[in-house]
Amino acid sequence: MGIPVMLEMLESLECILESLIVFAKPIKFALLFTFGNVLAVGSTAFLIGPGRQLGMMFDPARIYATAIYIGCVVLALICALLTK
Repeated sequence: MGIPVMLEMLESLECILESLIVFAKPIKFALLFTFGNVLAVGSTAFLIGPGRQLGMMFDPARIYATAIYIGCVVLALICALLTK
């Protein structure tokens, strides 16, 4: 039981150290973050169609979530590019 716990602790430490890329290379993080989000939205648009995707995103019940989502993606990109 002790070895799996030690392995989990090492993996957790590795994840924490890898997450420091935000501070070490913020531009790289922001570009990968933005690209990943564009791919995620694009993949659902591919599955259900871009018109239906946009219609669902801008539905009155989801408009605030969409605005916050797009705002956070843009804000991460702007902050990373300005901290250089």
